[in-house]
Amino acid sequence: MKSITKNIFVLVALLLATLFTTGLAQADDKTHAAKKNDKTSALKITKAGAGEATITSFPDGINCGETCRAEFKTQSRVTLTATAASGSIFKRWGGACKDTATTCTVTLKEAQNVTAITELLPITLNVSKTGSGTGTVTSVPAGIDCGITCSTIYSPKLAAQYDDSRKTREHEDGDDDDGHKHDDEHEHDHGKPAASVTLTAAPATGSTFQGWTGACTGTAATCTVTLDQTKSVSANFALMQMTLSVAKTGTGTGGTITSLQTGIDCGATCSGIYDWGTPVTLVATPATGSVFKGWTGACTGTAATCTVTMDQNQNVSADFAPMQMTLTTAKTGSGTGTIASSPAGIDCGAACTGIYDWSTPVTLTATPATDSTFQGWTGACTGTATTCTVTLDQTQNVSADFAPAFKTLSLTKAGSGTGTLTREALIKSLSMG
Repeated sequence: MKSITKNIFVLVALLLATLFTTGLAQADDKTHAAKKNDKTSALKITKAGAGEATITSFPDGINCGETCRAEFKTQSRVTLTATAASGSIFKRWGGACKDTATTCTVTLKEAQNVTAITELLPITLNVSKTGSGTGTVTSVPAGIDCGITCSTIYSPKLAAQYDDSRKTREHEDGDDDDGHKHDDEHEHDHGKPAASVTLTAAPATGSTFQGWTGACTGTAATCTVTLDQTKSVSANFALMQMTLSVAKTGTGTGGTITSLQTGIDCGATCSGIYDWGTPVTLVATPATGSVFKGWTGACTGTAATCTVTMDQNQNVSADFAPMQMTLTTAKTGSGTGTIASSPAGIDCGAACTGIYDWSTPVTLTATPATDSTFQGWTGACTGTATTCTVTLDQTQNVSADFAPAFKTLSLTKAGSGTGTLTREALIKSLSMG
């Protein structure tokens, strides 16, 4: 009986020892498992290329941007999403990701490196010309020649410049963590692009450059545009302003010079300002009693109209002269005498016609011969006074009438005879001497 009891006790002790040992082993396994589940692996993001993008993760941890490295539980799956910035495009993943889609999932068996490769989109620069003038806009680097080519697309390779103050990017030699060589010619470009194109405005002859608007400002002939996105620039050209001055010359009573294009009315306004190259037609109109003799200066000839091209400041003179009026005198009657004028011109006698400026007052004087008498004026003069004034506002005719002077003849009879003397016999006797 004691032997059986002893055996049972030994079996129980062995069973308890086994259970204790198994419990300890299971507890140790749980401890090791817990420690294994707490292990983490690092995921590091490197951005490459000339473009810009933000890389985020699910679960949270990566926001690159600023946070480009994070720890995740080992064996966990982390999904990365690339969001390209404006003006950039996501190209592909490198390193632990091998895809061109914007999302990629990495299983973190160990620390992993992923490269996100972006490039710049081509950038368009548009140039326009405004204003009344003309000119060209050209660019350095070449592309704009406006003129004809007023819009062009600059490639990222040509445009990209680099800002060394930006955070250092890895794989500057273009290799991914797995040794893969970037296959795009632009993937060697790193850093934030700060593309610049210098525009030069050149006004054409007769125009001036007034200034830039849009992505350029100011009035300097050159302007530098930073092409971080599509940009538009306008160059304003204005026609040069040319002055046309007119003057009236000559001894005429005057006239006017007017322009068919608004500006000249001389008269009062004897200068006008016109756009470069404008043809301006001038018209000379003489006043009453004057005639237009011709142009000098930028106009020549005697036609009443003249066209001046305003390719520079111009001066024009119009010459006006008095009209010439003719005064004709004549002597009538059986007497004799002369007609003279003041101012000089008539001495009739011989010169019975004179030419005078329009509206000149001419005083005529009739002087009868010793055996004649002045009887009076007819025509433009009237009356019996020996002087007469004629105003030559037109061609005039004047006649002076002269008559023989009559004297009293007294006859007496002498001698012792008688007889009679008739008028006819007396005239015949006198004519015979």
